[in-house]
Amino acid sequence: RFELARAAAMAAVASQRLAARVAPWRHIGASSRLVPLSGWRDGQRRRAGGSAAGGFDVVVVGGGIMGSWAAARCAARGASVALLDQFDPGHEHGSSHGDGRIYRFAYEEDLYVDMMELSLKHWEELQSFAGEPLMAKTGGLSIQPKGLSKDHIGPLKDLYSRRGLAYEVFSAGALHERFPQFSVPEDMEALFQGDMGVLFATKCVRATWRYAAQLGAELRPSTCVVELRPDGTGAVVITDSGEALRARHVILAPGPWLSGLASSLLGLEIPTEVSAETVSYFAPRAGCELDHSYRSMPVFISYMNSGLGNYGFYGFSSLEGPGGKGSGPFAGAM
Repeated sequence: RFELARAAAMAAVASQRLAARVAPWRHIGASSRLVPLSGWRDGQRRRAGGSAAGGFDVVVVGGGIMGSWAAARCAARGASVALLDQFDPGHEHGSSHGDGRIYRFAYEEDLYVDMMELSLKHWEELQSFAGEPLMAKTGGLSIQPKGLSKDHIGPLKDLYSRRGLAYEVFSAGALHERFPQFSVPEDMEALFQGDMGVLFATKCVRATWRYAAQLGAELRPSTCVVELRPDGTGAVVITDSGEALRARHVILAPGPWLSGLASSLLGLEIPTEVSAETVSYFAPRAGCELDHSYRSMPVFISYMNSGLGNYGFYGFSSLEGPGGKGSGPFAGAM
């Protein structure tokens, strides 16, 4: 399951780069190379949508957060695009659905902060198009035991100082005073960064499909790809209905279906591990009058031992459910 905070940033960056430079389909993966896609200019559409007969500049296979954004950005750069998914937009079978995902600046590498800054511009662009809330800035907490052998807060402080990102450090008592929804042991410390928040995940995916369509992409939900045939100028995408879609370029964004699709369509062995991650919801205790909604409570990442694996756990405030949500990343059954 993709961590959306990172996937959101990667989707915006990857799709923007793909829009300018897209790798053509090759049967042998080692021979793939990036080539410029001639004829693309900002604001100039070579064809107002494609067709099965006339073909497309780009066919995107997989309409989760990565695929739908790739389709939207390619269409925005003037390509004729078809977006295919085996299910309907925002379905619950992959890793892009749900009430929310954290977006964060809690990375120790500048690269991911660069991507987060870029992606936020696109999320705000999408929200403006949708005309409804798709995200909320809540601020975010990184929490760890003092003296942890693998220090996370120290490198974050260094990065934030280097990048000019404001932050605050709290003791356990100061954290509870500032955010009374949190009560942590005295040997814990916390770092607060105010630019983090939450994306309303399923709403975001559905809005990205609509945005891609508005930009000229042709939407094809409930469509499976069963074969990919190379031809002289690109590929022919064969669907489960027998339709043949000609494409100069194909983007595969199948999420957890990557290994199977790469094997069946490309003859490539790409080993992946797919896990079923469980999230839990916690309602406030009876009589509690504190606001646990995203309007008052920041998202958080805890590096204390969760008993679920080596990555701690994360959580955020109440969104659509009756209480806060938490989970341990990479802790589910394979």
